[in-house]
Amino acid sequence: MSLTLRFKKAVRRQETDEVFLMLVTIDHAELETPFRFSSDGVDTTSRGETYIAYPFQGTLPEETPDLPAEMRISIDNVDRRIVEGLRLIVGVPEVTIEIVLASTPDTVEVGPRKFQLFEATYDAAIVSGRLVEDLGLDEAWPYPVITPRTLPGIFE
Repeated sequence: MSLTLRFKKAVRRQETDEVFLMLVTIDHAELETPFRFSSDGVDTTSRGETYIAYPFQGTLPEETPDLPAEMRISIDNVDRRIVEGLRLIVGVPEVTIEIVLASTPDTVEVGPRKFQLFEATYDAAIVSGRLVEDLGLDEAWPYPVITPRTLPGIFE
């Protein structure tokens, strides 16, 4: 993925009119529809999906070569559907984080970064959890497994 010239200029400037938005999607097979949040003060439409303006805190993880990226996220508990949705889930939800510019929300500048949500907790004010980057470590290696069924051409 390469960054657009607009994004590069905005990042390098001391001052810019561009607004950087963090888009967060929480999804799981047991959710009827994914939760989509935008760090902007207004709803954001990106690639045909609406991200709800929702107060949350999260920072992009530091890059460490030896460990999966990890971060914490906290979302204001102003809508009971979040907690209700998390209660329904058996297993680990996937959280996708993307950075876009408010002026070009259909162009993902950074990401998508896929995380798994662990240790989700909530109270009357905050829903929070630990996000660990999904590195696909539970996938078979090497992938695909080389068998006559998966790659018949090499066994002829």
